[in-house]
Amino acid sequence: ECVEFELRKRFCGKQEAFVNFSNFHQHEGSAPDLLAPGVPKNRLNAGFLFRFRPWDVTLWGTLTSRQPRNSADPREPVAGHRMAHMIVRNKGFLGNKGDLLLRVRNLLDHEYNFVPHYSPGGLSTFPQTGREISAEMIWELP
Repeated sequence: ECVEFELRKRFCGKQEAFVNFSNFHQHEGSAPDLLAPGVPKNRLNAGFLFRFRPWDVTLWGTLTSRQPRNSADPREPVAGHRMAHMIVRNKGFLGNKGDLLLRVRNLLDHEYNFVPHYSPGGLSTFPQTGREISAEMIWELP
């Protein structure tokens, strides 16, 4: 069970600010076991979209609460994470038939971890890759 709220506000018809918040209910009824170990209870995203035709630049940040472990795992939850992201998009690349995108996830190269499956003597956390950069081209065919 999850509840999500989102607010968006446009400025001057071009720029846009946004924020969304998710809350994931981690227990079913009075059952002690978690429905989804490793899923943070709370997540917040906030950002801004800048439009400078033909370019769009979206910058946003993500904050999460701690990541709980499986009920069989006695260790402390894994810390939540804070990350910044960016997407640069050129709309109408090559004559209005294509879009060019550059995506940067974890823009500031923040170190973060996920909860691994529990096995005694196994990993206490599962380290994630640092900054991820990808380039994409979207082309509309006739």
